[in-house]
Amino acid sequence: MSTTLTEGFEALTEQIREQRAQRRASMQATKAYAESVRAEARATRERMQEDFRAMARASHEALDAAAQQCKQAECERRENASRESIERATLIAQESATQRAARLQDYNEFMEYCEQERASRVEHLSQAAHAVEEFLDESREHRLEVQRELLAQLDAETSARREAWEMEHSAIQQDMARARSLWFGLACCSQPEMKPVHRPAEHRVPEQRPVEVVSQESDASEHALVQRIQAFINSQPGGVSVAEMESALDIPRARAGQVCRHLVDQGVIIREAKLYFPPR
Repeated sequence: MSTTLTEGFEALTEQIREQRAQRRASMQATKAYAESVRAEARATRERMQEDFRAMARASHEALDAAAQQCKQAECERRENASRESIERATLIAQESATQRAARLQDYNEFMEYCEQERASRVEHLSQAAHAVEEFLDESREHRLEVQRELLAQLDAETSARREAWEMEHSAIQQDMARARSLWFGLACCSQPEMKPVHRPAEHRVPEQRPVEVVSQESDASEHALVQRIQAFINSQPGGVSVAEMESALDIPRARAGQVCRHLVDQGVIIREAKLYFPPR
């Protein structure tokens, strides 16, 4: 029976080690994947920023070129208008009053037309600039939305992998607890007879209290060992040490100490220094 339990415990321990290694590899892969996604997000963000800067530079260059053209056209118009004004003034000075009035009216109409043309061009440039700004705003919002979606996807995947790791960690803890229970049962296989130790009586022996079962998978031999140790301690009001239990009950000292610590935690016995006493 001991050999079977030992082999089962070793097989379970090996399986747990393999599961730990697999989970460690899975966590490393998850970290690598998360790092790659972050790197991709950073690269995407940098590309978006670079594209936005390029579009902004192109838009500014286009606006500057249009403004320069408009300025040059305005200068040419003014030069032509000044030259025409001088020529018209010279002709008007040479013509009669009637012709002068007619030409002045034509000049005024021409100037109104030029002002209307200038206002039309300014309005057209303003509309173009407004359209460029709207396009840049829409492009910026779209890039921000894509970036938020990527970050949300990364957070969701990280949370899912964290939850899976926590579930696997809980399963490993349960397996370890089950393995400890099996080892606890394996150590309780030998049950020698009790040898009393004669010590002077100092206190009255109280009634023996029931002991809780240490583990759900412990067998009858384990329960009997606990009962023997408890009965031996209750029969020694002056206290008994682990070494005395080892010699009297013929059990390993480490096993006796483990059972005594469990009984102390349950409140069945009392420990003072290196001696164990019955409850007072």
